[in-house]
Amino acid sequence: MKRPQSARRYLLNRGIPPSGQPWSQHFLALDSSNPLQALGAHWLLSFWATLVAAVVVTLIGIPASTRVSRAFGLKDPQFIVIDEVAGQLTTLIGVSLAWKTFLAGFILFRVFDIWKPFPIRRLERLPEGTGIVVDDLGAGFYALVVMHLLPHFGLLMR
Repeated sequence: MKRPQSARRYLLNRGIPPSGQPWSQHFLALDSSNPLQALGAHWLLSFWATLVAAVVVTLIGIPASTRVSRAFGLKDPQFIVIDEVAGQLTTLIGVSLAWKTFLAGFILFRVFDIWKPFPIRRLERLPEGTGIVVDDLGAGFYALVVMHLLPHFGLLMR
C-alpha cells in the first residue's frame, strides 16, 4: 500500500489519532470518530470563527484530498476525514454551545452523510477532492438547516 509522502498531508486528512492508538492503526482505521474532533474544536469557536474554520478546512481539504486520492489511486478513500470535519463544522455554524446540540448535530450530519438526499449524491461525482469534500458540505448544510429549525419546534434549546 502506497502511503502519502508528507506527514502534514497525512495529518490534514486523518486528524490526530485517539489516545493510545498507534499511528499505523489510526491510518488504516475506517470509522467516523474523527468528526468528534470538530465537535471539541467548536467549543472554542464563535459563529464567525466556525464559519471561517469550515471555509478554511474546505479550502485546504480539497487539494489535500485530491493529492491523497491520486497517491492511492482511489476515487474517495475512506481514510480521508478532513471532508467529515468540514461537513461537521458546517453543521455547527451558529448553534448553541451545549452537549445536546453537539450530539444532535453529529447525528444529523451522519444521517445526511449516509443517506445522501438529492443533490448530495450528485456532488460526489465532482472530480477528485472537490467531490470528496463537497458532498460532505452538502450533508452539513442539510444538517445545519435542521439544526436551526429544531429550536422553533421546541425540540432543542437555542
